Amino acid sequence: MAYFLGNLVDTDKVRVSLIYSKEPSQAVKDNYDEWVQGTRPDAINYRGKSAVLYFTPSTSELFYEYVDKAMTENDLTQQDISWLAQVSTKSQVLEGSLTDAELVKLGKLYPDWETGIDYAIDDVISYHNELYQVIQAHTSQESWTPDVATSLFTKVAPAGVIAEWVQPTGSHDAYDTGDQVTWNGNTWESDIDANVWEPGVYGWTEL
Repeated sequence: MAYFLGNLVDTDKVRVSLIYSKEPSQAVKDNYDEWVQGTRPDAINYRGKSAVLYFTPSTSELFYEYVDKAMTENDLTQQDISWLAQVSTKSQVLEGSLTDAELVKLGKLYPDWETGIDYAIDDVISYHNELYQVIQAHTSQESWTPDVATSLFTKVAPAGVIAEWVQPTGSHDAYDTGDQVTWNGNTWESDIDANVWEPGVYGWTEL
């Protein structure tokens, strides 16, 4: 249990300014309006938001409010550069027409994957400096990282690389005629649209 000290911002709402691991002296307490003892709650990581810690003196409840992060001129410039990079290269990323080196460089400009974010189909995000395409709309969760949640994301393959077949979860990520994949050490081409079959079972020709 820790000690949380702060000043009133409303009748029964205190913004935390200081946290002690053990009980502070009375001289320290006298510098603040209120204090409570408790366990610091976990903050949610929202993109572009800062978590501000408060407590309610009457109940000792600790809680966060989320506010927009203050951005410096440098932050705004970098944000504009990233936005332009995303707009100008998204079609090339989705078409797989960029080299591996180009994708690595762009990985630093696309938004990092985060939890608690509403992702739409065809959004492109960066995870460990690799780009992934969203293939199913969802709200991200801690255990659904792009490298393991193959029903939600597909890794963007560099130019000239044929991606490995991944079991489609619906029409949104099914393969169309002419799509090529690798599977069990072989290369396959889809013979049909909306192909959800495994290569070698139906709808594919081995190349």
